[in-house]
Amino acid sequence: MSSVRKPMPVWALILIDVLLLAVFLSVFCYFHHIREIWGIGVDPDVTAEPVMIITKPPRRTASDSTTLFTPITDPAPGTDEEPSTDGSGNPVTTEKIPEVTEPTLDTSGDFGYLHADKFAQGAGEVNRGEDYYQSHDVYIRVTAVDTKMDQLPKKASTQKISTRVKYYLADIYVRNIENFFTSYSAGKNKSFDQLLSGTGALFAINGDVFNTGTTSKEVIIRNGNVIRKKDYISSDICVLYWDGTMETITPDEYSWDKIAAQAPYQAWSFGPELLNDDGSAKTKINSNVWRLNPRAAIGYVEPGHYVLLVVDGNRDDTGDGGDGLNMDEMAKILSDAGCKRAYNLDGGASVYGYYDGEMLVSFEGERTISDIICVGEAG
Repeated sequence: MSSVRKPMPVWALILIDVLLLAVFLSVFCYFHHIREIWGIGVDPDVTAEPVMIITKPPRRTASDSTTLFTPITDPAPGTDEEPSTDGSGNPVTTEKIPEVTEPTLDTSGDFGYLHADKFAQGAGEVNRGEDYYQSHDVYIRVTAVDTKMDQLPKKASTQKISTRVKYYLADIYVRNIENFFTSYSAGKNKSFDQLLSGTGALFAINGDVFNTGTTSKEVIIRNGNVIRKKDYISSDICVLYWDGTMETITPDEYSWDKIAAQAPYQAWSFGPELLNDDGSAKTKINSNVWRLNPRAAIGYVEPGHYVLLVVDGNRDDTGDGGDGLNMDEMAKILSDAGCKRAYNLDGGASVYGYYDGEMLVSFEGERTISDIICVGEAG
């Protein structure tokens, strides 16, 4: 007579399911979070040596610069101008007025001819306040915002909720492109402090975490060093060229040969792009991280004029950091700031913001990252 297997108790089935779920979640967290935080999950394509270097084209010369103020002078000698006379027609001798000229501004550098009035004119001159910094080569104005805003909390939401939003918007002008640079580690991730140390950065935010093996698999360029190049891409990238122009590029628009021909200086790979071609904010942006979140983004107004945005958010029970932003609302902020192009960078616990010796945004645990975007006196 064959034996009949006794059914497993319900409690045992539940216990097995719970254990299997715990194993799955542990494996997921290890590969998706812990390896990235510890710098283990690096991309095997990324090495310390760049695959190629793109050097800066010849610097703008003085003859290429534009004088912003035209000197006012007396009529040139030897002209046919009639001499002054009195009522009887007799010549009147007058003392010659010394030549008077309007002051000219220093238009040197890559973008001095565009933004000369933004910079201090004396070499070594620095003016600073609580929310601004001005030197011969750099101008930064930081606006801190702490406000209430109605937002959709998730992409699938239909009802907006009242949220607290805290962010810092840096309006940035640089005389030379080298004043807008990156600090990075092509290999194991580092802390924000390690990446910031020794850079001379006055303002800095996190970048795109290109080291990790699970994200940012597209084109990566840092300070002219091509760390990774691709024949095709699968998500939006952002490219800053040596001439100061910036563009966001979709997979359909992508051509490595076209990018390389324009001398790229930086290229970030996270995304997505946030603005339409006319500078208006995109709506219903297609992103897996669209929800309310701490955020970082880069915006472009014109050569030498950029915007960096860092958004705080709650990572504890204090509520002091606010609720973060969804991606549509962030796009509106950058469009309202005058940006023609804007691009989303890494968010969540990877968000860092720093200004003139003070951390604006950081989170407990200090997740390690691969790169930061800096503005400073370097170069």
